[in-house]
Amino acid sequence: MGVEALERSKQILEHQGLVEEQVRAGRQRGVARLGHRPTIVGDGLAAIQAWITARAGGTPYDLVLMDVQMPDMDGLDAARQICARWQRDERPRIVAMTANAMQGDRDMCLAAGMDDYLTKPIRVERLVEALNQVQPRRAR
Repeated sequence: MGVEALERSKQILEHQGLVEEQVRAGRQRGVARLGHRPTIVGDGLAAIQAWITARAGGTPYDLVLMDVQMPDMDGLDAARQICARWQRDERPRIVAMTANAMQGDRDMCLAAGMDDYLTKPIRVERLVEALNQVQPRRAR
């Protein structure tokens, strides 16, 4: 289980088991070509802490790729906390990553404050689309 933060525009990515290998392969093929550099944390609470630390250090994340199901704090609760604490222009874009692919699941993620939704297994081209939606914070 982990969260991977990508830097160019910095992002946090959470993933589990086999997804980790898919994301790693996707990063090698697509994300790395876009100039992102990953950082990894373990769960929703760690994602929030990473965001706070990066923000305090002057290098806030631009995108959080948030796994919905995690131990301790799931992605929905983490997204709600980030959205409650920071205004839209102060917080990262949050993209759900989940194996739950029903319309209601997407709606639940968006209602929690997430900005987009990716289903597992993650398709590299869809991940690249999500990354391309991000404007680096310094450009906002």
